[in-house]
Amino acid sequence: LPPFQDSRVTSVAVGRSQRAGVTEDGKVIFWELSSGSLATTRLTMQRTKHSARAPLVFVPRLISGFSTSVIKKVSCGDMFTACLTENGILMTFGNGATGCLGHGDYSDASEPRLVHFMLTFETIDVACGSNHVMAITADGDVYSWGKGDSGQLGVGSHKSYPSPQQVTVFPSNSDLMGKPKSVACGTDCSLIVTASGAVMATGSNRYNKLALDSSATDVDAPPPSAAASAGTGSEVNVNGSLGLATPSKEKEEHRPAVVQSVMPTAEPPATNAPVNKPNSILRATASQNLMNSSFILSSAVHKKKMTSLVSAAAAIGTLSSANNNCSSSAQECTGVSKAVLSGSGAAQNPHMRVVDETITFHMCGSPILKDGSVVTTVAVGTNHTALVTDAGELFTCGANTYGQLGCRRGEEGERDLVQVRLPNREDWTVEKVSCGDSFTVASTTDGCVYSWGRGQRGRLGRETSEDSYEPREVIIEDPQTVQSLSCSHAITLLVTIPKL
Repeated sequence: LPPFQDSRVTSVAVGRSQRAGVTEDGKVIFWELSSGSLATTRLTMQRTKHSARAPLVFVPRLISGFSTSVIKKVSCGDMFTACLTENGILMTFGNGATGCLGHGDYSDASEPRLVHFMLTFETIDVACGSNHVMAITADGDVYSWGKGDSGQLGVGSHKSYPSPQQVTVFPSNSDLMGKPKSVACGTDCSLIVTASGAVMATGSNRYNKLALDSSATDVDAPPPSAAASAGTGSEVNVNGSLGLATPSKEKEEHRPAVVQSVMPTAEPPATNAPVNKPNSILRATASQNLMNSSFILSSAVHKKKMTSLVSAAAAIGTLSSANNNCSSSAQECTGVSKAVLSGSGAAQNPHMRVVDETITFHMCGSPILKDGSVVTTVAVGTNHTALVTDAGELFTCGANTYGQLGCRRGEEGERDLVQVRLPNREDWTVEKVSCGDSFTVASTTDGCVYSWGRGQRGRLGRETSEDSYEPREVIIEDPQTVQSLSCSHAITLLVTIPKL
């Protein structure tokens, strides 16, 4: 702790470049490299890479600018921070290039500044994604701002906003679900837990990390189509209905590409979702020698406006190379009623409804969450999510490249949540969980800490850097109880107190 600071740290938060904590008397602490600049992290690691493992020394610094405010929560984005006071006042500081500070502009703030728009509300929870923020008020209203290119703001579009925008979480009467209680934000998505324990999600559902994929026979599955509002187009890209291809694993294209033919097929469309999407879909019509076929070009996935049409001949070539089911003449190309490209779950299972992305909130569609499970905590990583129920059960969903779901590859279906089971503990109860870029850390009510997933660069808190597909206990000196836990990218912070 900083000199003359006697208060204990009660909670922590980690971002790409920040390590922050809140003390019991409401002060905010940052831990920075001893050189005084977090920008030297890469240089320091390079210097020690081939030498003895010299530990990085982080020096605590008390953050000024809060006046007499008592901070109760801090949340970190990639290069900015949000702080919530005990009176429900919200302040932000850091890099504002994406509008994530909520000050109505794109300027940086070197010291904490009030989010003036939120002063008329009592904010009860706030969470930062990589470049966006979502907040919940005492009245149950939800506001978001910052980068919205994947629908993570939940406002019915892919627009970004430098000031708070009110979000509609429930499409109709929400009495049965209760008010929004807590929020968690990831790189390109946001999740809300309601007072009744339901989970609502918006943004990228890549690898089904939001548990929105479902069987076409599920009664309560996310609707295949809906209009967010007049002129906004379709909310959900289900089975490629918007012409958006599911990204291939661990690889993302950043250029416009042909994604699907819209030629008539023998089977009727499986969804009523409109094909067109204003401001994000561009049509290119082939010439007569290419059978007058139409192709949809999507900029919604690639997040950049297209400035010119792509020729139909080049389009067919791209489509043929991306999908083995398409011939050069495009006669055998799969229609809109078929599955999404790039090896999605729908391509393997025609009865699966795959949601690539949603720009408004929808209830997580896993059958496990419909069996009476009450979710109390949600954590989001880069491409996976973890949920804790009131019974202390832990579930994960999303990518499992390094075992971050807590199971071996192929052991669980792609659709359902995975229940994580800790080894040699029949009576375990998970209390806290947090997700990093490709790993997961959880703590139990009796103070044990478990980690699994990618082990490189010390992510799992062990002496080895091996990946782990199953939870393993992290050895902590002396019996401790975990009071706060936060993971982001490759970093984890724990707050512990000695067991009585």
